[in-house]
Amino acid sequence: MGFPFFIIFIALAHHFSYALAETGDRGLSIRWKREIGTETYTRGITEKGRTTHIQAYNGFLYALDERGNKRWRVKTDLYENAFKKFNGVLYTGARDGYLLAINGDSGQELWRYKAEGSINGAPVIAGDLILFGSSGGILYAINPETGFKKWSYRTESGVSSSPAISEDKIVYVGSKDGLFYAISAEGGKLLWKFSAEGGIVASPVIDGDNVYFGARDEKLYSLNRYTGEPRWLFNAGSALNSNPLIYGKTICAASDEGILYGIDKETGTEIWRIKLERRSNTNLAEAGGVLYAGTDDLYAIDINNGKVIWRFNERVKELFQMEMQRLKIEGERRLTEDEKRAIRLRDYFPIDSRVRSSPIIAGGDISFGTEKGYLYLVNRLTGEIRWRFKTGAANSLSPIADREAVYTAGDDNIIYAFNVNSGQIKWKAVLYGEIERINVGEKGLYAVDSNKRLYALKKSDGNIRWSHRAEGEVNGIYTMQERDAHEIVILQTDNEKIHGIDGDKGTTWVGQAFRIPDFITSPIAIENDILFFGSGKGDLYALQLKDKRFSIVWQTHLGKAVIAAPILFNNMVYAAAENGEISGIDKALGVIKWRYGLKGNIGLLTAHDGVIYAVINEQFIHAIDAGVNKTLWRFDAKTRIKGINVVNSEGLFVTADTGVIYNIDKADGAIRNEFKVDEGIASQPVSGDGNLFYITREGNLYTLTIRLQ
Repeated sequence: MGFPFFIIFIALAHHFSYALAETGDRGLSIRWKREIGTETYTRGITEKGRTTHIQAYNGFLYALDERGNKRWRVKTDLYENAFKKFNGVLYTGARDGYLLAINGDSGQELWRYKAEGSINGAPVIAGDLILFGSSGGILYAINPETGFKKWSYRTESGVSSSPAISEDKIVYVGSKDGLFYAISAEGGKLLWKFSAEGGIVASPVIDGDNVYFGARDEKLYSLNRYTGEPRWLFNAGSALNSNPLIYGKTICAASDEGILYGIDKETGTEIWRIKLERRSNTNLAEAGGVLYAGTDDLYAIDINNGKVIWRFNERVKELFQMEMQRLKIEGERRLTEDEKRAIRLRDYFPIDSRVRSSPIIAGGDISFGTEKGYLYLVNRLTGEIRWRFKTGAANSLSPIADREAVYTAGDDNIIYAFNVNSGQIKWKAVLYGEIERINVGEKGLYAVDSNKRLYALKKSDGNIRWSHRAEGEVNGIYTMQERDAHEIVILQTDNEKIHGIDGDKGTTWVGQAFRIPDFITSPIAIENDILFFGSGKGDLYALQLKDKRFSIVWQTHLGKAVIAAPILFNNMVYAAAENGEISGIDKALGVIKWRYGLKGNIGLLTAHDGVIYAVINEQFIHAIDAGVNKTLWRFDAKTRIKGINVVNSEGLFVTADTGVIYNIDKADGAIRNEFKVDEGIASQPVSGDGNLFYITREGNLYTLTIRLQ
């Protein structure tokens, strides 16, 4: 087999991007490497001429020249999304629901389109259409030049993958509930749909008269693309979450157990298989009959026989270890004496892999999950590992805890319960679909899977007490106690309904679900038997659950969409609207006591000791006296703010995503102290007992003990 010279661009889970040159002797050499400043992703790399575009974890898009030098960078709200390029324009979706068009040469934004829900898959360009799906369950067709919508089609669940389009203009896409759709690209009309047995998060591939896709039911499907009739299915033994790849007569697929298959595309029979050390965390790629698969290493595999040609790993590991050691040394050395007196770094804690969940307080200590499936409990005072447990898959959801146990849900459809003191596993429960949300109440653990089913599990042994089919995609799950000690499960669904479910029996507790005539745009805040939430039309609701029915206590119009969780403080409700206005509403009557206008978009909102702290445009903090309705001070973080924590009555701590934590004087907003770590902040910090816990994008847990003068 001949091997032409070419360049492979890889971006590893640390600061560097590499250009690797493959030579005729089947070896690799590093052509150049470039430090980006944060984590990058392989699937976010393209090449056009002598320009390479890279997507980084901090949301920036980079353009690098042939030597790896930066040409430009643009800040977006990207996460692990990919982008596509057409006629010199980059098209990408983002977490905030915007589809962006960016000039590939200059980095200038050309236009943006707002979708319903987040955009998790790369868009597809086909002639005069840009096609993409959203978590809101809508497939969009957009004009690539103007950014105007041509048509949309609502699926029955969220779309996480990229669609595929045939030459005869039929669009194929799967959704998280296992439905696979064929839709006309001319007007967005449904031609047929097929039901798989598990959620579909990977993109399909088209070949001749057939379409192929993998699903979380462990099967690879081959369908007649005109009728939707199945031709064959292949059982891979574990979920198929990456896109299949066709080369000649072979279709290749990677399972979550790290097995790579070569399958006859006509018969569905296995030709070869290879077991990788870890599961592939990227989509497959092919060049010249060579298959490339990424785990922690980069594999080159002969598609004809499944033999490994080469594997790139040792140099990468060496560089990564050197970088981690540098961060540890400099992180300790850069503390000034004043900083040491004010904020003491308890421990530098290297994690086995990237942290996927936000940290929580459990049993007085700190708990979190990682990409490699470990759940940790760390001593909040010393940073020492109290225990860790290896689950079967990555922990994407944040763990939850009560007085006795820590609960976590992995990407393998399994919920685990651990003794909070010993770390010993109490039980594990297997659900039928991907676990999307979990919550714990006084009487049970409640989980929602990708099949829109709510489960109630016994906290003692994990046995399923009951299950309940939700009417739509569940956007929120809460618990509350009725006056007769009944536990009620509150569900918020995407059809703008709020449901009340009997926690003991799983039957409908509330005779009729409550529905608002618009989108629910904020999380729900609950106090006693009252639910507070906002809508897209700018209404704030106080909804009471009494006598097995929902009733509106009051409904107050605030002008624009309510965008942050309402804050309940003393006898008031504080809410922020899209127009930058904060309102103080009487909790009992729903009467607006005062309004305060700010210029910009309000994100985070919190209150303490009669002062409201509002984050404006992700960068500025306004401290507002709730009694006299005026700004006490304004603070400019000069970068994106990840969180505000009031650690005690004396300390306000502002966390910037660049790795800076500011200690702010509550009286005047002046900086008392600041602490800097050379890593971006990955999640909203949590506080407890005078400590601040946060996780960086390098996968390190930091514990800061507050020592105020």
